[in-house]
Amino acid sequence: MRRLVNRTVAVIAGLTLVLVPTLFTVFPEWARWADVIRVLVILIWLCAAGIVVLTGAQQSERVEDLLRPGRRRRDLARTAAGQRILRALLVPEAVGFPADCEFRLFLPDASGKRLLPDYESTGSTESEGWAVGQGATGMAFSTASMIRVRGPAVSDATYGLLSERQERYRDLKAVVATPVLNARVVPIGVLAVSTGSDDLFILGDTAADRLRELAEVVARVLIDIFRVGRD
Repeated sequence: MRRLVNRTVAVIAGLTLVLVPTLFTVFPEWARWADVIRVLVILIWLCAAGIVVLTGAQQSERVEDLLRPGRRRRDLARTAAGQRILRALLVPEAVGFPADCEFRLFLPDASGKRLLPDYESTGSTESEGWAVGQGATGMAFSTASMIRVRGPAVSDATYGLLSERQERYRDLKAVVATPVLNARVVPIGVLAVSTGSDDLFILGDTAADRLRELAEVVARVLIDIFRVGRD
């Protein structure tokens, strides 16, 4: 009953909103009415306008309330699907890399000045992230190109590692980082692979081609599913 009354009031207000200026246009002599009457008509018209605007806003809120749970479920499902896809993609053996390799996916933070880990291989040491331009990961992002590092350069000051980081990564033998690019060739993340093994497969051209191809697939997951760096 209440909804019916609200609809009726909204319809009457809407008709009034349209009818008043229309009638004064059709019957211009009405503009010569007494000032009191004209002021009253204007007040009625303003009230009608306010009712129409308020009703429209309330309807928009009700529609949004109805849609919000569905959107939340959709977003949760999208996130879960994206995470499953990334976990399936970034398995070394599944993409032709030795089992001792570790994959990490880094995405920029809100400031765009730091790259934080979004995915790390199971069992790997948790990364603290990198400043843009620091380490192979930060350099790959800032230059939008693949960075291959081996030997002492992995853990010395060559790529801006501080003493604390140098000690942490001294057991690594090689790191390769490639930017994840959108259609405008703008970096939206970095995919890095590292190894502590003497098998330096990741430094070869075959590994480079596979890593670039993998980065392209990861880019589509980030853009199409997670809505990161939409192009």
